[in-house]
Amino acid sequence: EGGRIAYDRVELAEKLSDRAFVAQFAPGTVGAAYRHFLDSTGYSADGLVEVSREGTGAEEDQAHPYAWMGRRIRDSHDIWHVLTGYQADESLGEACLVAFSYAQVGGLGWAFIAGAASLKSIKVTGSRLFAKAVWEGYRHGRAAKWISGEDVLAILHEPIETARARLGIREIGRAHV
Repeated sequence: EGGRIAYDRVELAEKLSDRAFVAQFAPGTVGAAYRHFLDSTGYSADGLVEVSREGTGAEEDQAHPYAWMGRRIRDSHDIWHVLTGYQADESLGEACLVAFSYAQVGGLGWAFIAGAASLKSIKVTGSRLFAKAVWEGYRHGRAAKWISGEDVLAILHEPIETARARLGIREIGRAHV
């Protein structure tokens, strides 16, 4: 699917910011879970775009394949929260998803954030539980199918448990509950 997806160059933020589009998904699907995620967190695809641009001064809307792929990864971030089950809590869940993302896309920034969060937690709490959960996120990302090569818009229509099984996304450990 990757070649077709890259050829089509759909801008996910535009689709995912359309409330009518997000409202269409049947109960039990990834799309319905994504809608619930947006409603319960107050997050939005547009908000993710704004946060990613804060303080950078960079223009990400350039017509270049690398820029498009970066936007695609950014715009699917919250869908990855839904698929993996990691909460968007600015702490453990986010650190685990960052580690999962590093395993999937290989960006060293992801590794740095996950490692720094783990080290900070060890320093503050004296416990390695947080770091073990982050390491689990990395291992789960390595074990899963390459999600960036998937048609995100098609995944939204899949039953969530079917999508997780097809993508090889493992159930998260008890440290995340």
